[in-house]
Amino acid sequence: MTDSNTAQDPGPPAVVPPGERHRLDVALGAAVLAIALAIRLQGLFHDLPFSYYGDELHFVKRAMSLGAGDLNPHWFHKPAFLMYILLFCFGLQYGVGMLTGRFDSAEAFGASFLADQGPFILTGRLVVFAFGLATVWVVWRLGKRVGGTAGGVAAGLAAAVLAPMVQGSQVVKADVPSGFFVAASVLAYLGARDSERWKPVILAGVLAGASLGTKYYGIIVLPAFAVAELVGIYSRGRSVTKAAGRYALLLAVCLGTFFVTSPYNFLDPTWGQSVWSRVAPFVKDVEESEAYDADSGKSFTPGAEAVSGAAEHFFVKLVDVEALGWGLTVLGLLGTIGLLTSREKRWYAIVLALPPITFFVVAVTMVPYHLNPRQLNAVYPLVCVLAWPGAALVGRILRMPPRIATGIGALLVLAAVTPSLLHALKVNEWQMRVDSRNLAYEWISENVSRDKRILLDDYGPILIPNPEAVMRMQRRLKELPGGEAFTHAEETRLRLLRKYPQGNAFDLEKLGHQWWVNREQTDEELTGNWRNRDASNPLIDRIPDTLEEYRDRGVHYVITNSDAWKRYYEDHNARAFPTFRRFYDELLAREPLRSFDPSEWGGKGPVVRIYDLGS
Repeated sequence: MTDSNTAQDPGPPAVVPPGERHRLDVALGAAVLAIALAIRLQGLFHDLPFSYYGDELHFVKRAMSLGAGDLNPHWFHKPAFLMYILLFCFGLQYGVGMLTGRFDSAEAFGASFLADQGPFILTGRLVVFAFGLATVWVVWRLGKRVGGTAGGVAAGLAAAVLAPMVQGSQVVKADVPSGFFVAASVLAYLGARDSERWKPVILAGVLAGASLGTKYYGIIVLPAFAVAELVGIYSRGRSVTKAAGRYALLLAVCLGTFFVTSPYNFLDPTWGQSVWSRVAPFVKDVEESEAYDADSGKSFTPGAEAVSGAAEHFFVKLVDVEALGWGLTVLGLLGTIGLLTSREKRWYAIVLALPPITFFVVAVTMVPYHLNPRQLNAVYPLVCVLAWPGAALVGRILRMPPRIATGIGALLVLAAVTPSLLHALKVNEWQMRVDSRNLAYEWISENVSRDKRILLDDYGPILIPNPEAVMRMQRRLKELPGGEAFTHAEETRLRLLRKYPQGNAFDLEKLGHQWWVNREQTDEELTGNWRNRDASNPLIDRIPDTLEEYRDRGVHYVITNSDAWKRYYEDHNARAFPTFRRFYDELLAREPLRSFDPSEWGGKGPVVRIYDLGS
């Protein structure tokens, strides 16, 4: 007779064969990537053939200008690696165009860019899109390494739907590519934990250097790797000499890769001047008693006095739904605690949590108040990996059975990422609406004479200058110093516009804005200060004349938009930019010839108004 207790014994737990588990992991990873692909693809083609995101078009233009023969970008707010990647891709486009007979020369290819930037913007977006998908794959692998299959799915899903990671994959910006290299560097370095081989150390250094060469973010992993090597002396029994040698090699490879991917950061003194301007307030007295951040609109005293306010600004931005949100922020903090309290996984806390901490320190000291949600793409991938250990810690604290703890953990991660997913979908839907500037462009093309001079305000719509406008810019260019951020490629651009005149081109004058300062600068200040020259194109007027003066010199139409004029109807700007306020008071008092208000058709973009000064 069988004992009842024996009969009820279910026996040892079922063991999933390695091959079957591998297939399950691959299927789950593929599902996460499919979600990431679908949500990113939804908003990838917004606004084409135009781009109204200034930095996006800036990257594309600079990459194309490198193809003129000078590989020095002459601009170091961002390193050059992404520009070189884009240049390579544009070179492939040129090769295909040559083979199919579309282009008969490099000049014709360059002229096609000046005539229609849409295909080049799309190529750039596809490059960043690929980096975005690759980042999700790296995060899935990191999560799987730290938390098993559940950890991989949770981390990958968070990265797949996190709104700023999605939006960062839909525009030509360096944040997502640089963040990919940060995450990939950490993944490579995980192989150095138990191995004495040099390969993972070298690979981690290469990837960190590539991140530095893309957008400086790679700096944040270096302190974490240093601490990890120090911990290895005690936990892995490595000698001090061995640990120091490993880190020295990693650092040397990192800096070498930085040089290879963005050499003119080292060869052109402009970059050093820019870096010193950030460091100087902490090491010596500076003449400037006030600094201004254009992104946040915040004026502050540079140096240590700005740190506390910048830290508060950082945290408020961090927990916003446009960034990490409260849910993932809390899970990331809990995940750090959970890993630190586990002897086997404590080392992971160092390499995953120290980079975000380093990013915070750099952000509130070197660039206070400058934080934008997209810039946190440097740390989003690592925080996504920390989410599952944070959810698991809740189960441990509540002493739940393993299966229940896994279910509760999954619900916690889903709850944390759902607001961001909904926000990402909302932004995708908004991005794909018809932009007012696209409709304005179509109307202008059909109704405005090509021989009537236009004063075109900044922020769109985007129009091409005709030969008459190009000749005026060429005369002005001869009076300016060459080789600076906004002048080194202008001669080539203007020559191509003259040689390959476009049918849909206009006699343009452009009005720009002093967006990077908090008070109106004179012409002498704009041209005499290197920071001002570094922030603006000197071929564009940045101090408006009166309407009568514009009319006297032949301007017939003024095209403006609410993104431009609304700046000067805020209390501070109304006082700080009196010439601009006077100009818009005079202009807006007139009846527009045509107006495009996106609220009338459920679109997006600013209100565009076209004024006829001859009427």
